[in-house]
This record gives sequence, structure tokens and C-alpha cells, in this order.
Amino acid sequence: MAKNILVFADGTGNEGGLLPDESRTNVYKLYRATRTGPDSIIDPKKQLALYVPGIGTPMPRHDNGWDRLKETVQQMFGFGITKKIIDCYVAIIGVWEPGDRIYLFGFSRGAYTARCLAHVLELCGIPTKERNGQPISLDPSSLRRVAKDAVSSIYWLGMPRDGAQADKRAAQFRDAYHSQVGRAAGASAYFIGIWDAVAAIGWQRFFPDWAYDRHFPSDIQYARHLQSIDEGRKDFKRVPWGGSGTVKWPDRQGEPEQFDQIWFAGNHSDVGGSYPENESRLSDITLAWMVEFITQKIPEAGRVMIDKDLLRLYPSADGMMHDECMVGMGGTAFKWAKAVREVPDTAQLHLTVYERLAMKSVRNFTSYGPYRPVALQNHLKAKKYFEVPIRGGDDAIQSDSAEKLSAPSSGAVSS
Repeated sequence: MAKNILVFADGTGNEGGLLPDESRTNVYKLYRATRTGPDSIIDPKKQLALYVPGIGTPMPRHDNGWDRLKETVQQMFGFGITKKIIDCYVAIIGVWEPGDRIYLFGFSRGAYTARCLAHVLELCGIPTKERNGQPISLDPSSLRRVAKDAVSSIYWLGMPRDGAQADKRAAQFRDAYHSQVGRAAGASAYFIGIWDAVAAIGWQRFFPDWAYDRHFPSDIQYARHLQSIDEGRKDFKRVPWGGSGTVKWPDRQGEPEQFDQIWFAGNHSDVGGSYPENESRLSDITLAWMVEFITQKIPEAGRVMIDKDLLRLYPSADGMMHDECMVGMGGTAFKWAKAVREVPDTAQLHLTVYERLAMKSVRNFTSYGPYRPVALQNHLKAKKYFEVPIRGGDDAIQSDSAEKLSAPSSGAVSS
């Protein structure tokens, strides 16, 4: 029986499940509701969920100064991305069977990890035999050796190899390990759902654009990227997705498009989660959107099973928005360099963005006032909110501003 294999790659320094009242990312919340376990209704024969903590996450018993310094450096510069890709690939190989469906989820650098993993799956597939022709060993150390061989075929120090070189090395890997490849075998990503992918190998001021993999594997069945409008840190510049492999499938009756990128109000973690629950109404919007898509929008045979008793969401367009530039790096006095996100003037904005724009007053971190992000002042559909004074009573949506903004079933307003 074919099953769903869900891989969750968390954001920098993020690891869920350690404390009873912790601040959790959307990645961990969704993992918790989709995994099998004694408190879950998920049948392990039908679905398996696998979780990989974020880059720079403190390891158990790493309480000496050197270990903490190393983890801090990993968080700052993104060292360890290759290891995270390998971790995810090992998790898949260890449970995969022909015909399975692979789902990749990620946030922040974990989102970039998921994108890179999809590229590895596209080129290297799923190995089935050792170099000597024997069935692939499921011994953890053996799996890690094979996975390292695959990932190093495509990436070097976290950066993509030249296309021709990667293709050649990947072909050698497929031949050596008798890989199953492609959508028909279930060896490529069926779905990728990511929150606000950012640079994974370091602060972008130190790395050129070519150092980041923007490739979109054409054999992905569905992919969705939920992005932040209001992230203000220069070093959290988004890494565009698409280019070398982006292919728009023709319209298929009753099925969603292959690829979509949608913008939401809030900063990086307002979109991907990790703030206290009392301050997570904006991130609940994006998680609710993702849950709806994977449980209702894709074809029924490929829908993800979710234990809704383990996932209670309260999305609200007037939720509190945060600003890490005001807080400083890690809560220190050192301030982040600022930059306005580049939002295309035809970008697809979620309906709640228009709802927030139409409100008289919302909480923008330390104060209340209208929502007027600089990133949207030239957006074709949003700029009218910058031109008309806010009128009316309390924080209600102004009907003359919002009533004609209809949303398709995806919950997004198309450009």
C-alpha cells in the first residue's frame, strides 16, 4: 500500500517538543498533527512524518562553551546546510517504498533545505542497491554514506555545483545505486510546502546570488511558497524560487496549478511561526492555508491526514505583527541592518492582507495604527489603500475597500 512520507525541516535554531509551553513554528505544529503515535489517530501504514531540527539547534548535552559557540555560528552563518539535506534524505530512504508520495515542508533555512532536497530527489532519485548490487542496507551509517554521496553530487559547501557537473555526477550516482527516479515511481517530491525561504549558507551580504539554488524541479506535482511582506532584516532577504526548471502545467480540470507563491502580512516568523501562542494569530493564517490545501485542494488520493485534535488554530487578519529590527540580534543591543522586501507589483496577496489594509487600526508590534507596508505602496491592487484616508469607526473592514476583492478557493487574491 502506498503511503505518505512527510519530511519537516525546521528553521534556524528551532526545535519543537522540548518544553510543554514552548514557542513553536508552523513546521513543528504541522508535524505534531500528522505524525503517528500513542496520542494520534494517524495510521503508520498510511502516513509517516519525519522531523529534522533547524540549523544551529542546541544538541542534547551540548552545554559547554565550545559547543554553544559552534551552534551560535551555525545560526548566524547557516553552516550545516549540507548536513540537514543529508539528514532529510536519509529519513526518506529509510522508509521509502515504490509508489509512496513524498511531501517536503520547511521554514526559513529549513524551507531552503526542502527545496534543495527536492533537487537531489529529481537528479539522484531513491537508491535501491549498493554498489556491489546487493539490496540497499538500511543500517543508519550505511544510509548516511549513500546520502552523503548523493548530496555531494549536487552541492559543495552548501552551494550548487555547475549544472553540467551536477548532472554528470548524479547520473553516476543513479547508475551506481540503481536509483528509482521520477514521478511515476514516487521517487520525486509530490508536494513541497514552505514558509518564507531565506539564504541558507550565510548572511547574503557575504555571498553572491549564484551561491543559492533557485532551481524548481519540473517533476514536482505541487508546490506552494508562503512569503512575508514585512520582514525588515537585510540578511533575511528571500531567495527567489524558479527559473531553470519552472514549468507551468496547462490547466487541468479539477486540479490546482503546479506552482504558486503567495504573500502574507507579517515578518519572517509571523509567517512561519515561533512566537508565543498569544502572539501567533498571523502565523495561524498561513498554517490554516497550508492545512486547507493539503487536506482539501489536492486530489483526494494524495491528501495528507491530520489529527485535528492536535491542531487548534485561531487565524486573524488583525493579529499582532512583530519587528525583529527593533528587538536586535538575539535580544542583544546589536541591531539588524534594515531593508524593505521586494514584493512584485503583481504579486499574489492573500485575502487577509487586503483585510488588514482596510482596517482602521491594528497592532504593528509596539503601537497601533493603520497597516501600510512600504513594500506594497506600488502594488497594483494594494496601492489604493495608500491613497485614500482611513475612515469609519472601530477596527472594522471598510466595505467600500474590501467588498469587491473576491478570493478564489485557495484563499488568495490573484494578480
